[in-house]
Amino acid sequence: MKRKLSIILILMMRLAFARDGVAVPGDAIWVDNVSEGGAEMGSKGQPFRTIGSALKAAGPGSTVVIEKGVYREKLVPPSGTPGKPVTLMSAPGERAVISGARAVTDWKKHGNGTYVATIDWKPTKLYVDNQQQPMAREPNEGWWVAVQVTSNTLTDTTNLPGAPQGIAQGESYIWTQNGNTFFTVKNVALDKAKGRLQVKAASKWMKLKDGDKYYLQNHSSLIDRPGEWAAIEKDGVFTIAFRPIKADDLQRVEIPMEPRAAIEITGKKHIRILDLDVTGSKKDGITVKDSADIEIAGCRAYHNDYTGIAMRSVEQGRIRNNVSWRNGHGVSVSYSKGIVVEENDIAFNGVDGLVVTWKSDDILVRRNFLHDHMLWGHPDNFQTYRGVTNLRVIDNLLITAGQSVMMEETDGCEFRGNMLIGCGAYMLILGHKNAVNYKIHQNTFAFAGYGCINFTAHDYELRENVLVTGHAGPVFGIKGIKNYRGDRNLLWNAKGLLQKTVLASDKGWHRSFAEFRKTNPDLERHSVYADPGFVNAPVAFRVLDAKQLSKCTRDRLYLRNGTGGFKTGDSVEINFDGVQRIVKEATAEAILITPGLPTKPLKGWLVANWGDKGEFEMDLRLRKDSPGATLGEAGKPVGSAIDIQAFYRGDFNGDGKRDIPTIPERLRPAQ
Repeated sequence: MKRKLSIILILMMRLAFARDGVAVPGDAIWVDNVSEGGAEMGSKGQPFRTIGSALKAAGPGSTVVIEKGVYREKLVPPSGTPGKPVTLMSAPGERAVISGARAVTDWKKHGNGTYVATIDWKPTKLYVDNQQQPMAREPNEGWWVAVQVTSNTLTDTTNLPGAPQGIAQGESYIWTQNGNTFFTVKNVALDKAKGRLQVKAASKWMKLKDGDKYYLQNHSSLIDRPGEWAAIEKDGVFTIAFRPIKADDLQRVEIPMEPRAAIEITGKKHIRILDLDVTGSKKDGITVKDSADIEIAGCRAYHNDYTGIAMRSVEQGRIRNNVSWRNGHGVSVSYSKGIVVEENDIAFNGVDGLVVTWKSDDILVRRNFLHDHMLWGHPDNFQTYRGVTNLRVIDNLLITAGQSVMMEETDGCEFRGNMLIGCGAYMLILGHKNAVNYKIHQNTFAFAGYGCINFTAHDYELRENVLVTGHAGPVFGIKGIKNYRGDRNLLWNAKGLLQKTVLASDKGWHRSFAEFRKTNPDLERHSVYADPGFVNAPVAFRVLDAKQLSKCTRDRLYLRNGTGGFKTGDSVEINFDGVQRIVKEATAEAILITPGLPTKPLKGWLVANWGDKGEFEMDLRLRKDSPGATLGEAGKPVGSAIDIQAFYRGDFNGDGKRDIPTIPERLRPAQ
């Protein structure tokens, strides 16, 4: 069943997001691109018609207020002064949209329900009413497998003989086994008789192997469903072929064109960007570089090819109360100091959610909702690397990812009060033997593809956490780890497991916690191995088997490491999407579910087993009778106290009010 929304939640979602403490001053500079007010004076009655004109008139202390509408401009705000920032904001209760996309017109019939138009810039995406349309591909779902690879030639005698000859001028998208990497390549030649496709190498890093997965894409001969499109380039001109779902969709087609950020702040100080929508850039939505005292708040960044909001070489920056969905990356911070990333909803981006990198120091990441990063590369809800220091990660909720948190080259981290739920690999990876000096306190780690934490270096303090795998794999391992200090943790695998491994230490792999304690008497002295007693949670967890992904169908799912803990009649949830599906059959390797999925699985999706429960409103706080309810210091509960359903409502600070703008329905995934 779909996750239920209360009447209160529905009303909250209908309300416009109102920012506390932001008032429009009497001398504000107004912008309205459809105004009929005559002379452009910057007043509310006679506003400027472009934001650029208003910014030229702005100075320290100015507030530029933008009426609702779509503004196809590249904005470069001026600096303010201490105590007198320049503020750029939507009119109260409205949403001004800054777009780097351009409308595509002059469509001509091409036959078979398809229309064509030409543009003079390279298309990366195509949108109708800001809803992304699928690029034409074959197969329409899932993957084909190249049974044999020689140099840059894919051999597939099952599928390629039936492919249209025209795809020799199209592209292929390849998922290589070498490094688990993805490449878009141009096709060179197709030999249908021999089932061979020659492609052009994307880079020197592309190493193909027998068994690599792929699909064909981006040629008009592959368009066989409403909504699909493709583009062919000749002499710098691109011909777009598109089969609209409805004829009038042709009047609302947009394609990203702007090659730079829609809002760019470089070498500036004392600026506030409030409550704007930023979309359609072929680069970042908002870029801040070499600047200081910059605040991005209440904005919605979506459908930008690179990053929704990016700060590079910034001191004293604040990224708060924003929505960053369906960009390349959600939010990135690099070479920066004194940055606060707080109370943002970052989700469904193509690669990673939040990235903090390259010598960034004194970074606070607090009360963010990071979720649903399951697509390309090695997708992480949160990632750090390249010399990050003095990092605080506090009270964040992270759900559904390839890897939940990946950290390397990071020194000095307080990781406290976070709740991490559901990933294909590890919940927290302290990787490459260079993520050191961590205090990991009062977190909840639940339902990991491999284990809860991957320690690789030294100096870790693990206290008062709840750690649950959901399967028989080890919770974590500390073999070879120097200066590990752990106590008052609650550990668990799952119910009904005949064979399991709880922990790994220098003394070996331990199939029970009692065995671990016996051989490691100085570690985890007060820790407990027991069912944590969550208020409402799945009873078991698995990830789809990548090696058998091509065998998966919409209703038959092959699970990594078998189906232990799953049985006929259980209710399951895929990628924590809130949809109840029933296990009709459970074999040693696979489960058969009903109803089936909308499409075949694309990657190692997550399968949560709720047993006989039909209500999926997850609550991983501990019940009063939990063995962890008094396990902490002074008899306090262990683990995170985050209210998951409040985060889904956009209430991150627990005051009952929505802290972020509403999410447009067109950005939400189809169920």
